[in-house]
Amino acid sequence: MRNSKLARFVVLPWLLLHFPLISAAPNVSDDWRVIKDDSDDPHDRLKGLAMLRSAPNTLEATDRSRAGPTRQARIYNEIELNKQRHLRDTEADVGALSSVLFTDSLRVSPTAEGYEVLYDGGFKRVVNPRPGGPVYSAKGDEFTTDQLGRSMIYWRGATLVIETLLAPRGNMTEEFTLEQPIRKLKVQTKITNPDWLLDADIIRVFEPAAQHKE
Repeated sequence: MRNSKLARFVVLPWLLLHFPLISAAPNVSDDWRVIKDDSDDPHDRLKGLAMLRSAPNTLEATDRSRAGPTRQARIYNEIELNKQRHLRDTEADVGALSSVLFTDSLRVSPTAEGYEVLYDGGFKRVVNPRPGGPVYSAKGDEFTTDQLGRSMIYWRGATLVIETLLAPRGNMTEEFTLEQPIRKLKVQTKITNPDWLLDADIIRVFEPAAQHKE
């Protein structure tokens, strides 16, 4: 009996050290409304992303390379500079992603394996997060497919992560974090597109509809 108690005394701390208890995933289900004062404007964050990757042959560069730029070179430079100015004020076209990025409401309902997320434009996603983080396999069974692309969904600690291989190309990572003690849902979305000069990084904060004020 004494040896049995001693074994439990020694083994239990060892188990806790090598296999720490996994905290329960937070419940993000609710009827959420965006708090605009606490959130980025997605339209503003998407402006200028599609700027040309190659710098135009500006007048300054031409002046450095030769004393007197030709009239044709000056006209070309003006055209290129006007393109750059236009692109700085132009919002990147995100296609089907607009249903996710521009939504002002999220209805997150629990299911047997995770959640169903309904956006205010009518787009619906089934979100079944894996508890052990991202898992990659040869078959690709860890991915779910919808109109946005192929997504891997998992818990990273207390954060719900959706990594999406976008169609036709690009990547999007969404991180859903439940904030306390005042219950809020923070959604940070990062998008990488090979056609963009910069990546998009958009943070939006939601609160339960029951406490939402216009």
